[in-house]
Amino acid sequence: EFSLNPALSSPEFIADFSSRYSAAANYSDPGGAFDLYGKPFVCARLRRLLASESALTSVASAAERLAYTRRSSDLHQLAQSGDLADAATRAPKILRQFRSFLLDSVRPWLQRLIGLQLSDVEIDVTCSRYGRGDCLLCHDDRMLGRRVAFVWYLVDSGWSDSDGGALELLGAQSGDGGPPEQVAASLLPERDSFVFFEVSRQSYHQVAEVTSIDKVRLSVHGWFRFPRGDPAAAALIAEDANAKEAAASPLAHLEAPLAIDEDLVYRWINCAYLAAETQAEIRSSFGDESQIRLDNFLNETLVAELIDQLAGATWTRVGPLTQRSYDVIALDDVIANDRAPLIIELDRLFRSDAMLVILSDLTGLSLHYASSAVADADEANGDEANGDKDNGDAGPAKRRRLDDAVAENSDRLPVGVCQGEFRRWRRGCYTLVRDSDYCGQGDGVGGFLLDAVWHCGCTGWRETMGGETHFTSTADTDGEPLVTVTPEDNCLNLVYRELDTVPFVKYLNANCAQLNSAGQFYDYRALYREPADSGK
Repeated sequence: EFSLNPALSSPEFIADFSSRYSAAANYSDPGGAFDLYGKPFVCARLRRLLASESALTSVASAAERLAYTRRSSDLHQLAQSGDLADAATRAPKILRQFRSFLLDSVRPWLQRLIGLQLSDVEIDVTCSRYGRGDCLLCHDDRMLGRRVAFVWYLVDSGWSDSDGGALELLGAQSGDGGPPEQVAASLLPERDSFVFFEVSRQSYHQVAEVTSIDKVRLSVHGWFRFPRGDPAAAALIAEDANAKEAAASPLAHLEAPLAIDEDLVYRWINCAYLAAETQAEIRSSFGDESQIRLDNFLNETLVAELIDQLAGATWTRVGPLTQRSYDVIALDDVIANDRAPLIIELDRLFRSDAMLVILSDLTGLSLHYASSAVADADEANGDEANGDKDNGDAGPAKRRRLDDAVAENSDRLPVGVCQGEFRRWRRGCYTLVRDSDYCGQGDGVGGFLLDAVWHCGCTGWRETMGGETHFTSTADTDGEPLVTVTPEDNCLNLVYRELDTVPFVKYLNANCAQLNSAGQFYDYRALYREPADSGK
């Protein structure tokens, strides 16, 4: 039998709490009964929810024995049960009784506390277990029908900062209700504490990584729902289309490639990848798989020097947290200070005419007309149309200097577009599938993209650290990745993908401290798209 703590359900407490809740200001009850957080959105924590310690212990014991499913996606990594009302969950009787208690007793009490009407027939209730390395990244909980989010903690007593797992409330630095950029409040799990907040446009939050070796962040959580037919439920979701504008990715705008000295190509790129025979083999493999990893892609001596320059560069964190959190270099500052020439060289190489030609030779894509593979394919198509099958000598002999080919055709033949950036990865970094990379919407092009990711400084990386790049379908973000790219020193990974196949970088956890003295690694990511009239 469950009952509320009498101290929390007395008329005097309800009146005092309701008044302070309406004020939407930070407040801690002198007696320790509750805390209120006013910014970035109103959130409340009430301590000692139940009247009976034995009832709490019984629920915690049943929740420990419940069957959990491991869930891993761009957004989360944890173990979770099904809804306690679902027969498939096979929840013990006491957990089903606690669900009824939430709906029949906690709901009307909560209505009096905060002045909101909640459904008396619908409630979502599940249990979750977060172990070491588990987390839940930034989101706002807005889904049709959800009105008040809640979590009741079943953790052991003595949970501390060093154990991680805090519920973090996220807000804009300016406090103006913009995209979330920082942690505004942090609530550690406390046994028998009940935390809740109204789901809204500002209710961005996350569960920090659990770092305890032996403690488990165990909770019962879910949502009280709008009463059926309440127009505010639909309005909250309709607002989403107008208010939740995605912040453009640093790679959102593809541009024409740069002209560079061809000597830069031979200085940086492993000469094996410039040989026509090697390129033909790679092209064949890429044609079958639409992906490939090229080991030792760049000059090892230059890569070692580059890592030193990257370590000494100034990095800035980019967001918003709803989409991404990693570090980038301000290249304008690097150029102005002229202290890291290799960073500038490699950035220009990846965004150059020459790279588009090489990538065309390696993949068979029509990124640049000066590619011998593109020229050979065009000639083969022409010969076939004319009934001439004898084109066996149309390979390396037709290769010309890039500078000459560009000069002859730059005014009349289209080339692909590209963009790229250096990125630094350390604990807490990630990207989500909501990240708005260039997708060709509205430009009449659409089609496919070539994703290129080159890593360095990641010797000793292990999967338990996070940081791998998963390519997944937007229709099934919880499903198995279609392609996974793992950090490998001086390897270039190429993935040719449709626009509804998107990448995300898995959250980097505390284990990456073991990677090297700085606990970090780097990559260069570039996007390439064939010209609109390439025929692809």
